[in-house]
Amino acid sequence: MASMLVDHIGAFLFPVDILRIVGRLAFPLFAYQLTVGYKKTSDRKSYLKRLLIFAVISQVPYSLLKQGIELNILFTLLVGFLLIWALEKKRYCVIFALAPISIFLSYNVYGLFVILLFYFFEREDLRAGAFSVINLIFALFYQYSIQLFAVFSLIPITWPKLEIELPKYVFYVFYPLHLLIIYLIKVMMF
Repeated sequence: MASMLVDHIGAFLFPVDILRIVGRLAFPLFAYQLTVGYKKTSDRKSYLKRLLIFAVISQVPYSLLKQGIELNILFTLLVGFLLIWALEKKRYCVIFALAPISIFLSYNVYGLFVILLFYFFEREDLRAGAFSVINLIFALFYQYSIQLFAVFSLIPITWPKLEIELPKYVFYVFYPLHLLIIYLIKVMMF
């Protein structure tokens, strides 16, 4: 959450590269946690509902900050969750139905590839290699070299796990709330 907050301050208030570089850690960490949550949850429908409800709520402050038609990161996580589920159930028609949505998602197809990569690659060396290649392709394709710093998110993913327990809804509430606060600061300052 801290990395995401720094990234959004850099994206919406103070466009400084170092803030965006720190922010490159956020999405891969959330993508990884989504895949861990997918594997551990006993109620996938509730997980999906929660993602959908907070994605819709978060879209309002996100749209106020972001110009154009782009769905917030919770929609990327939601579609990634659905993709994993569809692949697991061999429902390939669902995958084809979800594909066009990717152009409207935050991180587009890259975000979905990262989620699938973390789901399918259990071995850390394979995951690190595939993740590095995906980041390189994304950075070259979008001419956004800062994205290469996302590989540093592998450090907290692969190091011994810290057991930090937060209440279930902390992130879900934090995401739209921090976007709203950043929007209000932007309106007051600029």
